[in-house]
Amino acid sequence: LPEPPPIAANINVSVRDGGEKLMRSYEQWVGGGKVWELTIEHAEEAVLQFATSGSMPQGAGLYILDLDARRALPYSGGEVRLDNRGLKERSLRVIIGSAAFAGKHSNGIDLTPREFGLAQNFPNPFREHTTISYTVAEPSHVSIEVYNRLGERVATIVDGWSEAGAFAVDWHTGSPAGRMPAGTYVLRMQAGSFSTTSNITILR
Repeated sequence: LPEPPPIAANINVSVRDGGEKLMRSYEQWVGGGKVWELTIEHAEEAVLQFATSGSMPQGAGLYILDLDARRALPYSGGEVRLDNRGLKERSLRVIIGSAAFAGKHSNGIDLTPREFGLAQNFPNPFREHTTISYTVAEPSHVSIEVYNRLGERVATIVDGWSEAGAFAVDWHTGSPAGRMPAGTYVLRMQAGSFSTTSNITILR
């Protein structure tokens, strides 16, 4: 008998206002990525929080485009802040996909981040794996490391030369026999003169 066709991966995107779910989109992962359009109305300042659950498709990144200002938005700490004063509405495009897919759907907007940034990992707290997203504004040597409360480096997640762009890495805390203990750790990103940290919590 012929083998059945492979089951395509799925991606679920939801928009929440506090605890209220406003929209949900559940799509098959085909063609290298997906695009969503968002419109924000009647808010002088809007704060958008982006978080991923589970593993991002391999090679995929998150791109947030301001279609009105025609620029890619940095999401340092997992947040995007928008100043909407003087505007009735703001049009955004959210792309999850490969760099090639994002470029094809960017309406000619330069996707190169203008700032370095480290988003809050998600999920957090977590047990076995979490996704860490970060942006690189210019070609640099990038390191992302994990330190315990004693200041000891206990894991290296990224260590190497990187081109400019938006990236996401899925980090597993180890095999059952070698897992890191439960607790709060410091995640540190260094890229050139840029340095930032965030706290991550592992559960057991």
